[in-house]
Amino acid sequence: MAFSPSSSCRGMMDVNVNQGSSKSVGLKGLHFGDVVPITTHTPFVTSISHRRPSTQLFGFFDDLMKGFEQGGDNDDQNKSKKGGMEKKNDDEQELNEADFVQELKRRRELDTENASANSNKIVASNVMTKQDEEEDEDSEFDGYALRDAIYNKWGQCFDVDFQPVTTFGFRELYLNVMPFRLGGKRFRHKTELDYLCHLQAVVEILVKYEQLDYVLSQLEETTKKPRAGTSPLVAVPFRLDLTEEELNSILQ
Repeated sequence: MAFSPSSSCRGMMDVNVNQGSSKSVGLKGLHFGDVVPITTHTPFVTSISHRRPSTQLFGFFDDLMKGFEQGGDNDDQNKSKKGGMEKKNDDEQELNEADFVQELKRRRELDTENASANSNKIVASNVMTKQDEEEDEDSEFDGYALRDAIYNKWGQCFDVDFQPVTTFGFRELYLNVMPFRLGGKRFRHKTELDYLCHLQAVVEILVKYEQLDYVLSQLEETTKKPRAGTSPLVAVPFRLDLTEEELNSILQ
């Protein structure tokens, strides 16, 4: 560095460099315009040591970074917890699906059993209803109804009676409509009430052995007519479909 003092400068000048390093410069004998070199001793900085105080005072950025670090740790913990919860939820979902499939299978089996039971009940109910209807129809048909059926067919109230017939060693039973009318001389019943009582007994036998419908169908289809003025007498037979035991029971 070049330094040019003014003409009024006299004596000595002390220059302090770096706190305690000094050098005296003699100014006597110097003339105006002379260049006086000034040398100083300046130490070089070789290293910088930085030690934070034992008590740390966190600033805004320290708090912010700390928050990020804590936040990262919390995120890791939350992710770990979330992963565990998701795994647990997946396990529960798998269990729930298995329970659902099992429950659905059980309900289907139960529905099948209920449907089968209901079907059996419906069939049994229909059979019972049909039987009740047949019984009602049979119960409505009595001696009066048989008398009316005979009268509507031939215009006379003819007598009826059971007659066994043996053919080639086999016995069969017929219900014959005899050529004896109500009010005639050869009519065996003294009164109409006796005649109706006899017809009622015949109807009860037919109903007992389930032959009433069979006899009525033959009565409707036949073209024969009972005749009393011929020899032999002509009766109209209605065959009964009976077992040997049932036949013997009726003839006793």
